[in-house]
Amino acid sequence: MYIPLDVSGAFHSRYMKGAQTAFRAYLDRFHFREPSLTVVSNVEARPYDAQRIRHLLADQLTSPVRWTDSIQYLQQQGVEMFVETGPGSVLSGLVAAITKATGERGAANINGRSAG
Repeated sequence: MYIPLDVSGAFHSRYMKGAQTAFRAYLDRFHFREPSLTVVSNVEARPYDAQRIRHLLADQLTSPVRWTDSIQYLQQQGVEMFVETGPGSVLSGLVAAITKATGERGAANINGRSAG
């Protein structure tokens, strides 16, 4: 299943290869430390570690977003509340569907209302 998204570019696809190459070179200018908060990578659906941050940040330009895997990982870690900021509720609906399909405990609480 897929859901077409109205976006302004070919993000997370092979068409971003040129931008990825330039971004990788740009990232080489920086030193990355271990994150002080858990941040889940779009590429691997697991937390970033300092040794792979540069690589994963560049790879997310051409890799599919592992949204379902990321939400399931967070739920397995005990996360029960997801908050969507900004306009719309597409991500809230996706979290609710994932929660329902996997039978995980807890609902997605988005913008002050229960979505799951």
